[in-house]
Amino acid sequence: MPTVRLMLVVVIFAALGCAAGTQGGSRSTSSRNVISAEQLANSLDRDVYDVIRRLRPAWLRPRGNLVALAFVDNTRLGELERLQSIALEIVQEIRYFSASDATTRFGTGYPGGVVQVITKR
Repeated sequence: MPTVRLMLVVVIFAALGCAAGTQGGSRSTSSRNVISAEQLANSLDRDVYDVIRRLRPAWLRPRGNLVALAFVDNTRLGELERLQSIALEIVQEIRYFSASDATTRFGTGYPGGVVQVITKR
């Protein structure tokens, strides 16, 4: 009988762990690297740079002497300050890619990562 109780407790904890990992883990990872359309719609900021500075300031900070570069859709824009020229009205979503993810997505040459602005189409 004690073995059955122990197995039941293990199964319950395993199920709870899987449920928490599936919902909470992936949601927190993606929201850390994404500014959603909903967040943009509720923003009083004027441009992309301002909304990033307010919601995800770490994206703008250098990593050592490396800084992220800006992309609009799949086109390289250049320095992050150029995001000040992009009005929020045309933006669907903003994403941050780490250096390794940027290499996979955009190719080599982005050791500071990439901030990608995805426009409405």
